[in-house]
Amino acid sequence: MRSFRRLLATVLFAALAALALVPLAASPASAAGDERIRSYDSSMTVGKDDSMRVVETVQYDFGSSYDKHGFYRTLVTRMGYDKDYRRLYPVDDIKVSSPSGAPADLSTTYDANDVLIRIGDPDRTVSGVQTYRISYRVKGVLNGFSDHDELYWNVFGSAGSGFDVPIDKATATVHLPGEVTKVRCSAGAVGTKTDCADASNSGDSATFQATSLQPMAAFTVVAAIPGGAGTMTKPILERIPSFATDFGPGLANIIGAVAVLAVGAVLFLLLRRRQKRAKQLDAAAPGPAPGRPHQSALRTNPDGSVEFVPPGNLRPGEVGTLVDESADTIDVTATIVDLAVRRYLVIDELPDKDWGLRMLKPPGPEFLPYEQKFFDQIFLGRPDRVRLSDLKNTFYSTLSAIKNMMYEDMRRRGWFASRRPRLSRWAWRILGIVVGMAGFVNLLIIADGVHGWFGIGWTLIMLLGVGIIVGAGKIPGRTSVGLAALADVHAFREEMARLDFAALPEQSRDEIMSRYLPYAMAFGRTNQWTAAFGRLEALSQRDNRYRNYRYRPYWYYGYGYGSTFHDWDANRFGQSLNSFSSSTSSAMASTPSSSGGSGFSGGGGGFSSGGGGGGGGGGSW
Repeated sequence: MRSFRRLLATVLFAALAALALVPLAASPASAAGDERIRSYDSSMTVGKDDSMRVVETVQYDFGSSYDKHGFYRTLVTRMGYDKDYRRLYPVDDIKVSSPSGAPADLSTTYDANDVLIRIGDPDRTVSGVQTYRISYRVKGVLNGFSDHDELYWNVFGSAGSGFDVPIDKATATVHLPGEVTKVRCSAGAVGTKTDCADASNSGDSATFQATSLQPMAAFTVVAAIPGGAGTMTKPILERIPSFATDFGPGLANIIGAVAVLAVGAVLFLLLRRRQKRAKQLDAAAPGPAPGRPHQSALRTNPDGSVEFVPPGNLRPGEVGTLVDESADTIDVTATIVDLAVRRYLVIDELPDKDWGLRMLKPPGPEFLPYEQKFFDQIFLGRPDRVRLSDLKNTFYSTLSAIKNMMYEDMRRRGWFASRRPRLSRWAWRILGIVVGMAGFVNLLIIADGVHGWFGIGWTLIMLLGVGIIVGAGKIPGRTSVGLAALADVHAFREEMARLDFAALPEQSRDEIMSRYLPYAMAFGRTNQWTAAFGRLEALSQRDNRYRNYRYRPYWYYGYGYGSTFHDWDANRFGQSLNSFSSSTSSAMASTPSSSGGSGFSGGGGGFSSGGGGGGGGGGSW
């Protein structure tokens, strides 16, 4: 019970403390509450062209405020007219000054329905009583009727806007292009019909006055002239966007439809050009003819030995690039193993979990350009043995060059219709997704009620995006000659899958198994291929024909078993080969890291206040 009383006392104390802080929190507002406009004078001159020059002189008392920079004014530029249209009051030629010498830098911001005029310097403050003068031109101000023309104008204040300080005295003088026949004035809260203190006319002028206006009050005047005195009294209207305007035959939709169709036609012609170029490459390219029967990669010699001849003498790097239309780092790694299998280098597994490459002989005349590039960058000007760790942060540019040379090799053979077909297709797909989503998102915005004049255009843009995505799949990657070479490669892969190591002649077995291995890497079948070695060793334990058989890779020396193979394990060899692939890819692709940091350390119905055109408000800032 005592704890409950203590809790209740704490809550009451906190509530009383919060109430005590309310006056303190409100004190800035109270200080700002003594700001006021001592006098507001507006001189309006209407021309026969329906434009009006307005000069406003405001005497602003900043009271006890000490942190204000100047005065701001908002002018209404768009108002409701009827259910189908909005009325526009374009404002331009804005000029400002301060007769009292206050900073008078001008900043204008145009929004959808108004323009914000800011007067002052953000780096300087003002205080006391300052005078500001604003001059601007506004168009489309007169209303035409059958028996008269009139200016129905909110000098300031309208629905949702007004000055946020009280106004001691406001006057307005109107000069019209004809004799003023009738005047009326209302001042007070928006929507009220309280007459002004004074409203009179003489000749082509009318004067109005209001006093003691509260914050957010409106000051609205009406002056009539004979019909036809104003030569232009037709309001400036814009249609309110709707589903009818979104998808109607408007100018924006027509221009958008023509533009989208033109872009679609250009993209279609580009696709046809790509297809035509692929046919031209077919005609000029050397290579296997489509439909040519596949030849086995294994050739039996008269002495009974078996020789390995890949289809078209393709290298593993070429095979990997042709299959997935992409030159990848694994294709370069397969090339390294292939060079070792072909007895140009040896791969050493080192005790410190690093790897070494030892050159056995210089490049041969059969080297392809990318093979020559690799060999030169590894061994030229270096010792005959290179550690993979030495390639970190230095080989990445060479790796990129080698991949580019692989693509060029595909083009040289006439197999690829473009330099990087897969990348090209994905670039077009991404473009299609971006274009299609732009159209789709804007259609969703329209469906949510935010209307415009471009519904047909956005629909066509969405369909264009879909068309680009579909068309990207039609962009030719391989030529028909390349497809014929790919068919040979697929047949070669199937032949590899069916190969029975045990049926190979003993004198050719290690050579053939080694020659196939880099191609298995290019096909992504390294584990399946090395597992076959283990199966053959297991067979040797059961079949005397293969007793004590061990696969002896002449091109690879593994730490722990070396050249004697006393601890040889086929399963461990597969793991080591995967480790070599991973280490090689990491070393060759690594780039130098960069760091930053210290150099030492890293309208309304009927006549009422605010019911006319114009309006707006303002205050201090």
